Amino acid sequence: MFNDERGSVTAEFAVTLPSLLLLFFFGLQILSAITLQQRGEAVAQVIARSITRGESQQRIEQIMQSNFPQGKLSTSDHDGVVTVEITENEIKARANGYRPQ
Repeated sequence: MFNDERGSVTAEFAVTLPSLLLLFFFGLQILSAITLQQRGEAVAQVIARSITRGESQQRIEQIMQSNFPQGKLSTSDHDGVVTVEITENEIKARANGYRPQ
């Protein structure tokens, strides 16, 4: 009879393409979330360092607004340890700074 397998590769490709695209875009989302989290932690470290050096509140707010304009900044100072936490959407980044004594 007929043993024509033409088009089988195309059919297999058409079946697997949606799964491959899903995996690709899922990977991009993960990479984007990790990058944003690291950026948040870096900004929190800069702000913690600025606080421990005694920079003005205006300068700290400027750093925050230039990096996370919609974000919320909370700080605490307990026994010379400054803790900075930044939250914006799904990001929650934290960093500590230590005041010299």
